[in-house]
Amino acid sequence: MDIIEMRRRRLRQLIKLAKTNVNRLARAAGVSEATLRQFLDSDHTQQLTLKSYDRLAAALALPVSVVIGDQPLPIKIIGECLAGDKIRRFDLDASREFVAPPPGLGADAAAVTVDGDSMEPAYRKGDTLYFDWRDEVPPDAYNRDCVIELETDVLLLKTLLRGSRPGHYTLVSYNRATIDADVRVVRAAPIVWIHRP
Repeated sequence: MDIIEMRRRRLRQLIKLAKTNVNRLARAAGVSEATLRQFLDSDHTQQLTLKSYDRLAAALALPVSVVIGDQPLPIKIIGECLAGDKIRRFDLDASREFVAPPPGLGADAAAVTVDGDSMEPAYRKGDTLYFDWRDEVPPDAYNRDCVIELETDVLLLKTLLRGSRPGHYTLVSYNRATIDADVRVVRAAPIVWIHRP
């Protein structure tokens, strides 16, 4: 794959990651939508200028080195873990908080930060917790600390245990202060990496 095709792929990934589209990105960056569309179409030979890359990077709130593919894709911080294991979800369309990815995480990686000390010593204020965010409850999630999304759109950080019937789970707080039995879960993602500041 040549460098231009690599940059096309990277820009497509960033558009998806930013939950935007070509029209909105072009407007935000002050570049021609037609030029951007032609660049993203592998059948065209359109290239972007350094000035266009600078503008696109500014509109995406990312370094140019990420936009052109010299650095790995960043991971979006989707929320902040508060006392009581509840995660305050950030508005993903407005959030521009990204962190560098640790090794080995896939395209579905996401992160939450910890604010508070209710989960010490495992998780401390300022920690960034990384996980692969998929639309399922993977088999390796049991008996592990997970970011969990409930049917009510609430996010929690709990230990996931099997429930008494299929499709239901028991959620245990880190300090075991609360145990929620037979809860329906939309998805669960085991914590796979912790960054301490």
